[in-house]
Amino acid sequence: MKQGMTLVLLGVGIGLIGGAFSLKLLAQQVQIPELQVSLLAFGVVPTLLIAVSLFACWWPARRATQLQPMDAIRSE
Repeated sequence: MKQGMTLVLLGVGIGLIGGAFSLKLLAQQVQIPELQVSLLAFGVVPTLLIAVSLFACWWPARRATQLQPMDAIRSE
């Protein structure tokens, strides 16, 4: 779970930095001094992505902890 969430948080961080940089660059190109920063784009969407990823990492980890190691080895 730690490995999966590390990748997700790293990706979200890089995406937020890249999005902020792109927004600043776009504002300079279009010459709009105050381009609106969407709360949805920089707040809600990353939070939702992290929540869904947390569930996606937690579900298989929970199932793996309920399985006996010897049963897993025997089944393969």
